[in-house]
Amino acid sequence: EARSAKSAWELLAQGHAALAKDRYGEARQRFSEAIDAMPGFALAYYMRAQAKKGENDFRGYKEDLEEAGRIAPGAGYAKDLSGLDLEQANASMKARKYGKALELFVRVYRDDQSAEVRKDMLDAASRHWGDLRRAKRYDGWESIEDQLKAFDEDRDVALHLLKLYYDVSRTYSRAKKFSDARKALRSAKRLVRGMRRDKDYKKLQKEYDAADQGLERLEEQSRRRR
Repeated sequence: EARSAKSAWELLAQGHAALAKDRYGEARQRFSEAIDAMPGFALAYYMRAQAKKGENDFRGYKEDLEEAGRIAPGAGYAKDLSGLDLEQANASMKARKYGKALELFVRVYRDDQSAEVRKDMLDAASRHWGDLRRAKRYDGWESIEDQLKAFDEDRDVALHLLKLYYDVSRTYSRAKKFSDARKALRSAKRLVRGMRRDKDYKKLQKEYDAADQGLERLEEQSRRRR
């Protein structure tokens, strides 16, 4: 076992030397041999990921980073993975694939709860809901909610969710789908109740109580017209 470990480290050093000279295929082979010599060698997985990235094998890069992170969760290997997710999220935004961008920004935000990432995540959410609304795929709002509500203790995220709930409710009420509209408003009022310490709590409570009453009036008017 000690001999295997020594061999694995020697192979790692050889792979590192090849990687430094941009000999990605050779480096990848050495790192693979190091993993064979010592299974569970997290650093070798991490280094092989770098070699695969050099070969533009981003799927393999991601797989090896995930494995390195699984073996050694405290070693910081996930930071590289977060960087890849951020690159892909920005590319998805440029391609107007807002649903994919949102999914990726959410993953990045779990590790990097910076104002910049939060802004990009909420922008992707807004654009994705806009696309869903235009396509009349209204029920897609629940997927957005599922992704964002893990962060609803963050005031900016909570306010964004409230705006989403309100817009979803109005969209459904215009389509005379009042039970769906009420469902979105119930989510809004539940979230507001959890914001009792917020400086605008009373104002938000009043706004969403008024929205609920307005929806009741619209529903009653719709029943009378039948």
